[in-house]
Amino acid sequence: MITRDKKSESIVEDKSVPGSEEIAVSVPEHKLDNVVRDYQKEIYSNARGTVVREVASNAIDGHRQAGVDEEVVVGIKESSFFDGGVQEFYVVDRGLGMSKEFVQETFFDMRVSTKNDRNKTEETGEDLIGGWGIGGQSPYGYTDTWLLISTYDGVRTTYLCQRDQEGDWAAPVNEEEVDAPNGVAVRVPVDGGDKAEVERGILRQLRCLLPDIGLEVPGPKDPPPGGRAGGGGASCQ
Repeated sequence: MITRDKKSESIVEDKSVPGSEEIAVSVPEHKLDNVVRDYQKEIYSNARGTVVREVASNAIDGHRQAGVDEEVVVGIKESSFFDGGVQEFYVVDRGLGMSKEFVQETFFDMRVSTKNDRNKTEETGEDLIGGWGIGGQSPYGYTDTWLLISTYDGVRTTYLCQRDQEGDWAAPVNEEEVDAPNGVAVRVPVDGGDKAEVERGILRQLRCLLPDIGLEVPGPKDPPPGGRAGGGGASCQ
């Protein structure tokens, strides 16, 4: 049984991968005060905008680390997973993807980041956007339930990520063999009254990330003055 509370049960079907285990989100004690303070100050002051920016930035970094010269796709559509005609915000990349071991040991552990001290790619020295290692947890600042989908070496695994009274956790709910490139998708359900605001937030927050982003939302898509994100580019505010 994956869903735990009434809110989750209203939009998520009961799905699970036989033999799967939940993955706890952890943070080291010596970093806890700084991480929680900065995390809450940033995310809860502008939850919609922060989620949009953090998830898209992680996806762009995935492309840069993998040497992929393609756009990260960002948009809103009616969900095929969450029930009741729920809209979802999605970000899709074709970067490195994540193995099940990486998801368990690194992605949901705030003690670990794949970014090096220089915050640049190892191969080309290209600037990376993120660095703290908490961007992957940013959807929790907006919703208690979201999806992480990783395609890695021909296997696509879908994780249901939830927050409840016991903490933040994730569990695989589907696994299938696919003929598709590696990559990661994040799908975040959007509250009914938030769709227009999230669309505006996507345009406002991500214009500075063009041309790395392909925006599947209506509105102007010209980058602002200031150049490419990373290394002192335009502000996303």
